[in-house]
Amino acid sequence: MAGRNEEVLKEAFMTKRSQNKRSFTPTNWKERWFVLSPENLIYFDGDRQSGRRKERGRVELSRVVAVECVNSVVFQRDYVFQLCYLSEEKEQYVLYIAAVSGYERDEWLGYLRRLVAANECLSDWYHEGAFIRNQWSCCKGGKDVAACTAVTWTINHNNNPPGQYLVTSHMVYLSAHLQEGPCTVPRCFLLVGFVCDVLRDGR
Repeated sequence: MAGRNEEVLKEAFMTKRSQNKRSFTPTNWKERWFVLSPENLIYFDGDRQSGRRKERGRVELSRVVAVECVNSVVFQRDYVFQLCYLSEEKEQYVLYIAAVSGYERDEWLGYLRRLVAANECLSDWYHEGAFIRNQWSCCKGGKDVAACTAVTWTINHNNNPPGQYLVTSHMVYLSAHLQEGPCTVPRCFLLVGFVCDVLRDGR
C-alpha cells in the first residue's frame, strides 16, 4: 500500500488491461482502485462495495517515458490512456487504463504529466495503437519495432534558466492539449497548475 506518510494526489476506480508480462496469460480488463502519489501510481484489487484490498502492482513515475491518450477504436473503449514505462531491466511496458469519463481521463493525464515532466527518459515517440495478435495495431510492426507516432505532449529538456523552463513546459503542455479534440485537459486545471508552480518556486 502507499506509505502512511506518502501524499495521495488522486485516487479512483478505473479499469486496466492486463499487461501480459508472462507468456500464455489471458488478456482481459479488470477494475482496480488506483492511487497516485508523487512517486508512484499504485493499483489495488477490490470493488466499489468492499473498497480496495491487496496491492496488485505499481509503476514508479521516474521510469515513465510517455503518457498518452488511446483512440477509442483500438480497444472499442472510451476514455483510455496509456502509461509507457521502463522496468529495472530497461524493458518497456505499457499500462492501458480506462477512466470513467473524458474529464476524469484528462485530469489523470494532467497529474501524471506534471509528475513525470523532469524525467530524463521521456520519449519523443510512442505507439498510438496496442500490441495485439503479435503486432502493433498502429504500424503492423513486431514487438520490438521502434515507436511510430510522435508524442502529443513534450517537455523542453534544454538547459534553460529555471523560470524559462517552467513557462516552456506548461505552455507546450497547454498548446498541445487545447488543440486536441477528444482528449483535452481542462484549461482551468492547467492554468491553476501553472500559477501554483510559479508561486511555489518564488517566481
